[in-house]
Amino acid sequence: MKLIILLLVLALERFWRQLVCWRADRRTERAFTRAYQSLADVIGKKASAIVLWLALPAFVWWFVATIGAGFWSVILYIVFSLVVLVIVLAPRQAHVRAQALADACHSGDDTQALQEREDLTAGTTLDPSTARPQQLAERIIVLGFHEWFAVLFWFVVAGPAGALLYRLTDWLAQPQASVELTEEQVEEGILVVDDTLTDQPAAATSNAEETIPVEQPVSVADDFARIQGWLDWPAARVFALLLLLAGGFNRGWSAWMNGGTGLSTSTMSERNLHLISRVGHASLELEREDECADAQPCLMDQSRRYKDASSMVLRALMLGLGGVALITLSGWIR
Repeated sequence: MKLIILLLVLALERFWRQLVCWRADRRTERAFTRAYQSLADVIGKKASAIVLWLALPAFVWWFVATIGAGFWSVILYIVFSLVVLVIVLAPRQAHVRAQALADACHSGDDTQALQEREDLTAGTTLDPSTARPQQLAERIIVLGFHEWFAVLFWFVVAGPAGALLYRLTDWLAQPQASVELTEEQVEEGILVVDDTLTDQPAAATSNAEETIPVEQPVSVADDFARIQGWLDWPAARVFALLLLLAGGFNRGWSAWMNGGTGLSTSTMSERNLHLISRVGHASLELEREDECADAQPCLMDQSRRYKDASSMVLRALMLGLGGVALITLSGWIR
């Protein structure tokens, strides 16, 4: 049944454009954020996060466990699982942004290419004007992992409850607020909070004012980021293996085995992302001749690079779907 559900999800993504637009608006994530904030006002942030993180997947698990084995029960399970996946799967922005960036590069439009680079690097420490094509290609691959593969991996392992648990962890791992004080506000005792989870962010302070960061204790987001790192650990290794099969196996395998030095002090999440990035980049088979001889590849060659990265992510997903089909035929999952 899980194989059928995955095929239906891919079909909906491909042919139901209204669904894609609805998910691109991230309404589910915003609704969850509002519920989380409302509950946090009553019982506190950490308590509300734990309650939602445990209660919602537990309810989904209970509902699935109560479904029988008859024909209509199977239909109900398929429909319910589809609804959960549609809700928790992130908008497929990696492919969309990669295609838009590749088209801008192909047409030689520097202004549009810079705008697309800014969209692609949003939420990261990358500078869109100086980021190398290699870094942007790795960003496309990492987005493909977080948006789709990790959720589908946990759906195959633990059903709709597993998919929901992973996505809730991802949402709760996002930074919730940043607090800064200007020198005048330090004297007056005024806090300026920029809450990134609200629809109306706080007004930005003047660029001329010097800001003093306020040290924060370990937040709820930090706790869930560590949990997400452990949830990503098996999924990242499976995804890296699929990237090897979808791209250049020899180079990717060499990067996997020899590129993990110097990461002993990094977090689990950082090690997972580093593995996906280096294996994905090596698997792109970048030994091909560039169309430009400059140190910074021209827009035409960048276009090919971004298309290759997006295509490899899609091939990895298709290979993963084939693996699920084989496991289903073997009777290990249903």
